[in-house]
Amino acid sequence: KVNYKYGPIPGNPVMMLKEVSLSGVGSYLMEYYDSDTSFPYHTSTAIDHWGYYNGKEGYEPQLAIPDPYFNRDQYPCFRSTSRDPNSNYAIKGMLQKITYPTKGYSLFSYQGHDFSQAMDHYYLRENFSSSAYKIDANTWRAGGMRIWKIEDYNQDNTLAKTSEYRYKLSSKSSGILTILPKYMYQYYILTSTSIDIEKVIGVIELMEPNVDELISSSTKGNHIEYCEVEEVNSDGSYTLYSYTSQTDYPDEEVSGATLWDVDMQAALPISMEGQRGKPFTTVVVNAQGDVVKRIDNEYDTSKELDRVFEAKLAPVGVYEHAIITENYPLKSVTTTTRLKNGVLKSQVDYEYNKRNQIATTT
Repeated sequence: KVNYKYGPIPGNPVMMLKEVSLSGVGSYLMEYYDSDTSFPYHTSTAIDHWGYYNGKEGYEPQLAIPDPYFNRDQYPCFRSTSRDPNSNYAIKGMLQKITYPTKGYSLFSYQGHDFSQAMDHYYLRENFSSSAYKIDANTWRAGGMRIWKIEDYNQDNTLAKTSEYRYKLSSKSSGILTILPKYMYQYYILTSTSIDIEKVIGVIELMEPNVDELISSSTKGNHIEYCEVEEVNSDGSYTLYSYTSQTDYPDEEVSGATLWDVDMQAALPISMEGQRGKPFTTVVVNAQGDVVKRIDNEYDTSKELDRVFEAKLAPVGVYEHAIITENYPLKSVTTTTRLKNGVLKSQVDYEYNKRNQIATTT
């Protein structure tokens, strides 16, 4: 039997999971960051571009739109700082501690997201040049938190293990920003007669950025991805994980042949997010700096992925949009292990039936 205990913490009306009890095992107790302070209402406008709390209370709803405008190149930008990210506030409510039935416990530390790659570098230059975003010449901040450190303690409060997570690709962040916040959308209609063509311009300002039907930069998923993450242990050994990312599987553009009376800017790309974030390589390095194990995953990208189609509304017109319903299947896993007397290499190959179930492994 499993029992869940929720409850408001003094000074915080938000219901949070405080305890999970398992019959015959015991209780797991949860604690959260800043749980003894007031939490924002769900309708708060004090959020950054990606929806995370930034502590900027007091803005009227209309002022939460960060003063959008079109620059000299007719590119959508914003001036206001009302949506700047702030990790000091975004950490509210994040899991801080778990106490186990053995009375041992784990502590969790976080840090704000950052990135060095984005879908549009011109956008970064025009909108993310302030200190609220720019960390150095190649790295910018984004909203939300990521795990930084996990510390495991015994019941006598002695430290048993520490795992630290680093998000680096060479000397840069391994983060890739996938959703660029845009609050102003310009569309046009062309109407023609036998003697002239008229261009009608319309402008829409958005309370929330990247509304699906309007903004083509949204991938309708995670706003940030990491292509490499390093897990470092307290003895200096580490494991380097690399993942498929937008660099490997960018979104597909919608074909102009599928559009009816709609500005191409309004067409959402076909999201390939389902193919991203998959384990690509895993490299295990000991405390002496020697590679002791490597795992390589290969995916069958030759497969034609199934998709379903839907009609999407744009500010003007309708277009056909596809949703990919399959993933590229795992083709093989190759494991290389370093031994005292040499190297052991093994490979597992996968084959699938018509239902995409594993049929055989060799």
